Amino acid sequence: MIKFLKNLIALFIGLIISLITVELILRIYNPFPSVVKGDKIILRCNSMVEYNNLKNSKLSKTIYVSTNSLGFRGDNPPRDFNNYLTILTVGGSTTHCYYNSDDKTWPYDLAKDLDKNFNRIWVNNAGLSGHTTMGHIILMQDYIIKIKPKIVLFLVGINDLGDPKESGSYNTFTLYNFDNESLKAKLKAFLYKSELVGLTVNISRKIKAARRNLDYYIDFDLKKAEHLTLTDSQIQKVLNLYNDAYFVTYRQRLLKLIELCRQNNIEPIFITQPVLYGKGIDKETSVDLATIKVSNNKNGLLEGELVDLVNQNTARVARENGVFLVDLSSKMPKDSRYYFDLIHFTDEGNEVIAKIISDQLTPYLQAWYKQFVKK
Repeated sequence: MIKFLKNLIALFIGLIISLITVELILRIYNPFPSVVKGDKIILRCNSMVEYNNLKNSKLSKTIYVSTNSLGFRGDNPPRDFNNYLTILTVGGSTTHCYYNSDDKTWPYDLAKDLDKNFNRIWVNNAGLSGHTTMGHIILMQDYIIKIKPKIVLFLVGINDLGDPKESGSYNTFTLYNFDNESLKAKLKAFLYKSELVGLTVNISRKIKAARRNLDYYIDFDLKKAEHLTLTDSQIQKVLNLYNDAYFVTYRQRLLKLIELCRQNNIEPIFITQPVLYGKGIDKETSVDLATIKVSNNKNGLLEGELVDLVNQNTARVARENGVFLVDLSSKMPKDSRYYFDLIHFTDEGNEVIAKIISDQLTPYLQAWYKQFVKK
């Protein structure tokens, strides 16, 4: 027994030394850098990454992703910032557009379209891949309210759609805990100071995102995708889990975004989330988008219904709180020319999205920001 206890103690000490060693190495050099560390966002300013794309003919062969002095994609802010019509786009990967070059994203194309009708306009892309409305709240609190753009466009919903069978961290409709003084919040803040803990949490989040099919699939081929047929009763059984009570905290987080904006003289605008899957046949490939397998035991028809529920809740909050809504999801064609996987957009798709948003947004901006309208 004494020998066993000595071995156990030696094992424990060895484990502690190993963890400390890994922590020190990660503090010197972390090969897996992330803009998220625990519950904090760390933006990378003035960065440039170049990718060689040999996998997807729908995207540019060379992809350039850069950030400006703010840590966002787009031009640096003008010196006379208050004299510009300043717009930030906030969302997850479908806003970030990580596999589209800087001049091929929909926020960039939107800026070009709006420039035809407005003077002194500045648009930046503040999208961050994988972020839910919880991340958007933190981004607003830590960065955007200090910048004070006139408008923030929120493309939200799909990353918030958690699994009601899951408990804990990845049921992303759990309301963000704004109480930073609680014992639990203080403990989390302490643990998140560790590079190792932060890396472990990020890896866990990425695995769970992949299970929900929310990760990028640059080599995705719609023609080779698996298919899954579900009965009406199977679909309804899942939909019943996503009742009104399930969406309560999602709506609360949208309300928090509205509150943060309006308390800081920023106008929020919501955009509904389009996806390729759902009812219908793809024009480009003749693939049935309803039976395509999307994630776990869900097909395109079921996942499409779930995304519709999220969009309906986004529209409801907008309607009840006087927030302008761009209904992108109902206007975006279900055509694989515009998607390089099931949710992320091609360069051509981003042009279509920018045009749809611009067409709906321009009359609103002309009515409320007349001083910037071109004569």
